[in-house]
Amino acid sequence: MESLKARDDTKSEIQTFFKGLNIFLTGGTGAVGQVLLEKLLRSCPISNVFLLVREKKNKSPETRIDELFNMPLFDRLKVVQPNFIRKITLVIGDCEKPDLGLSEEDKALLVARVDVVIHCAATVNFIEPLRRTTFINVRSTRDLLLLARRMNGLKVFVYVSSAFSNCNRNYIDEIIYENHIQGDTLIEMAENMTDSAMDSITNKLLKNWPNTYTLSKCIAENIVQQYGSGMPICITRPGIVVSTYDDPVLGWVNNFVGVNGLTLGAGLGAIRVVLANNIKLAVVPSDRVANAIISSAWHTGVVGYGIQE
Repeated sequence: MESLKARDDTKSEIQTFFKGLNIFLTGGTGAVGQVLLEKLLRSCPISNVFLLVREKKNKSPETRIDELFNMPLFDRLKVVQPNFIRKITLVIGDCEKPDLGLSEEDKALLVARVDVVIHCAATVNFIEPLRRTTFINVRSTRDLLLLARRMNGLKVFVYVSSAFSNCNRNYIDEIIYENHIQGDTLIEMAENMTDSAMDSITNKLLKNWPNTYTLSKCIAENIVQQYGSGMPICITRPGIVVSTYDDPVLGWVNNFVGVNGLTLGAGLGAIRVVLANNIKLAVVPSDRVANAIISSAWHTGVVGYGIQE
């Protein structure tokens, strides 16, 4: 029994890094964010999670949080960390708004308290109008970086991008590629042009990107390089995120978009034929993505990597 207790008391290097830290998490109600939030609360001895939540479909942020933690995804957490809710601080905001819709009081609180920023929030709608995609995926990243730069205790800023942010290239290295349009320029256009005007030039701006989502993630990476210079920054690029592999439960998924919907439809017999030609899918389970984000944060915080000009 003593040896078992000794093993239980032993923390990994990653757990040691996160001990007592305060996390600001955006996108915590999304497909990746939910699994990441559960993992942080259950496996990392953090002090607090400041969770950005917006009103959605006439549901208040408080109602959305209650519904979130009633999901089966959090059943295991409730057993091993029954008082986990004490570690949650709700921060009301909206990534579509300037400065993420944060109040001055909340911005001051985050500047004073936050040690780690994990920016997961994004619209992943491939047919989203470029104007809205720019606000959510590009401007929010810039504004959050400006806020994080004021955090004296900041140990790491993790930007969750996409493996397809540079899908217009045949080969992709772990570098940030220049884009044909500057992030600030695109933001200024989105802020000053009408929806119809933005829509009329979207195809010209896309060039050889297949959709507004992939273009916005590439531009956001450039924003990270521009505004994150000298900061402890890392970028993660997950592939097509699907259900969990086994942690905390087998096969957890909260949406049926893309591959998830295709798999379900095929399994139920609703989809019997798919037109395809030698397709290789770069899929990755959401729990493995969460592990990668946490590991990247630890590695960057310890080694001290950052975005260099």
